[in-house]
Amino acid sequence: MRFLKTHLISLLSGVLALVFVVVALFGMASSAALSEMERRKGAAGRIDDLKRDPKNEASIKAEQRRSDKFQEEYDRTLEAAKSINRRKPLTEGVFPIASAESLPYKFKEDYEKAMKHLPVILQAGELPNAIEIDEESQNVEDAIELEREKEAEGGETKPAIRVESMRNRRFPRSPEFGRDMRRSFEVEGEMGYVVIGPAGGDSMGRGRLGGRRFGGVGGRDFNSSGKPKFNAVFRANVSKAKSIRCYAGWLDSFDVSPILQLDTAPSPTEMWFAQVGLWVQRDIADAIAALNEEFAAQVKDGDAHVEHVPVKRIEFIRVWGYQLPGGLWKFPTFAQRGGNEKAPDGPSFTGRVCDEQFDVVRFSLVVVVDQREIEKLIDCISRANFYQCTNTGYATTESVTGEGYMYGTAPIVRAKLEFEGYMARDVYKSMMPKDVRKTLGVDKSDEDDEG
Repeated sequence: MRFLKTHLISLLSGVLALVFVVVALFGMASSAALSEMERRKGAAGRIDDLKRDPKNEASIKAEQRRSDKFQEEYDRTLEAAKSINRRKPLTEGVFPIASAESLPYKFKEDYEKAMKHLPVILQAGELPNAIEIDEESQNVEDAIELEREKEAEGGETKPAIRVESMRNRRFPRSPEFGRDMRRSFEVEGEMGYVVIGPAGGDSMGRGRLGGRRFGGVGGRDFNSSGKPKFNAVFRANVSKAKSIRCYAGWLDSFDVSPILQLDTAPSPTEMWFAQVGLWVQRDIADAIAALNEEFAAQVKDGDAHVEHVPVKRIEFIRVWGYQLPGGLWKFPTFAQRGGNEKAPDGPSFTGRVCDEQFDVVRFSLVVVVDQREIEKLIDCISRANFYQCTNTGYATTESVTGEGYMYGTAPIVRAKLEFEGYMARDVYKSMMPKDVRKTLGVDKSDEDDEG
């Protein structure tokens, strides 16, 4: 009893604690508590199963395989894109620094040959030169003589008329890279010599000089019937239009680098600008040649010529230069045509400028083209490399011009197309001369990447 009295409070506290434990246990036995216990038991079982059969490892490996496959496909795509974008230098060993003193001179020779080859790719030609007109003048002379004999047989004679040959004539050399002899010829008659040519004539190659039409001699007009057979210029123009697929000349139509005017060796930067311009223009020439060939292949009777193809004339191409964030870095040019064309004064609507991935080159071309095929032309140039058309504009033009161009019967326009090209920096930076790398920020980009 003494023990109970002494420890009564402690015993009562213990009983109360036991009651609380029992109540807690009965609470845990409720349905909610039992459900929670079952859930936790199931989770523990699944964890135990994963330990015995680790299916998560197979899932991870499958995801890794998919990731590796994607990376392989991405790498292949990137290499294919670089392969498409990559071009070879015109002269080996000249970039970034010429490995021999003679190489810049060789590059200049190779460059001139490559530029002269561009019209060949297009099966193109220019308006008839003096020699070609002279060849037709012989035919005109024969036709005139035949007319005179016919009229003489009828009882009427006319003064003898002859078209003077130009084979032994000399013409002043043009300061512009020795351009072809001036396109004109002379007719001798009672009034002396009359110089005639394509300039100033009407759409049929006829014109007026001194109050007389081309072909008029001694105040008399042996072409009064309006027939062009007595006009050597007209005949030569027709003959030329039927012998080519496109009007273009390497000096007049393409963007020629002024390195050809240098007596000294061109600098690495000058050669680089010439090289980039050539790459772009070669792509354009190949694209236009392929498009014209597609239409020429459909001609069944005779050889295809200007009349049968969509791109009838390349008036001029200008490769403007690199589009930097601060403005256009212009390439120097010896422009025969389009000299008054305004260079781009800012980025195109794409907003693209040279960066660590691509260098942006702006260029434009003016062509006489079948208006129904403008979209095809843009598509062909765009697919030639990484090119995007940024602007277009066009105006109608005559199918036969006073200059002597003869385009055929298709509806034609004079179209101006503006493009920008993208050159993958990883592909070209090893070839770039030091000054080019500095201006484009190539070295700084590499330092940033390393940092």
